[in-house]
Amino acid sequence: MSIAAEKRPAIQGWLARGAASWRTALAPLSVSERQLFVHTLRAYETAMLESPA
Repeated sequence: MSIAAEKRPAIQGWLARGAASWRTALAPLSVSERQLFVHTLRAYETAMLESPA
């Protein structure tokens, strides 16, 4: 499945804003701090998926 060509600029614009925000938020962190953040976020996501609704 693919994004329709006419919708692609809007989707890319929407995603670019979030990507830029993540780059700004993570920029001051060291490599190990970024790794810890990503690990923690993944652990949170896993816990959310495994917890009963």
